[in-house]
Amino acid sequence: DFGEVKRVSGTIIQGRSDNRHSQWVTSYKLQYSADGTWVTYGVSHGPEKVFQGNTDRNTPITNLLDDVVDARYVRFLPQTWHEHISMRAEILGCNHINDCASNNGGCAQTCTNTMGSFDCSCDPGYALNADGLGCDDINECASNNGGCAQTCTNTMGSFDCSCGPGYVLNADGLGCDDINECASNNGGCAQTCTNTMGSFDCSC
Repeated sequence: DFGEVKRVSGTIIQGRSDNRHSQWVTSYKLQYSADGTWVTYGVSHGPEKVFQGNTDRNTPITNLLDDVVDARYVRFLPQTWHEHISMRAEILGCNHINDCASNNGGCAQTCTNTMGSFDCSCDPGYALNADGLGCDDINECASNNGGCAQTCTNTMGSFDCSCGPGYVLNADGLGCDDINECASNNGGCAQTCTNTMGSFDCSC
């Protein structure tokens, strides 16, 4: 357990250090995990690889991984051994880099760190640019008038619906309801006020 995710690139093993016993592992498999789910190492997702082990107690045997892995946990699975399973082991690798920690990974808005890489994403109302970093405003008004009943005005990351004279914006922010001008001060008419869609008529 490294305590955090590291990039693992290989192993070095030796046999038992006690010179009274000739014990070492002659072959082994390697398992790794970033979150407690174990995976047995195989080159390019192929068959599980059996690594060559020691032929004596003291000669260090280095096995570099063809495909490096990101792991917090690593364990050895001895396959064959001389007299008894005994092993001294060292894991080769380096610290995992949080790409988002510097300059937000170059992302215009949200940077999400991943194993060995990072992803950029955008807030609602924006679409990820072809460069994978920038965020372009989506013109919601270009499709179905943004859902607005009358006027749609695109804004950065959003849009606004509005209504023409004689109408008021509905509570849903999309529709337009007719204003009954005659309901207030008889629409200003001296005698008869007749409400119409978006307007009104005075008559005598």
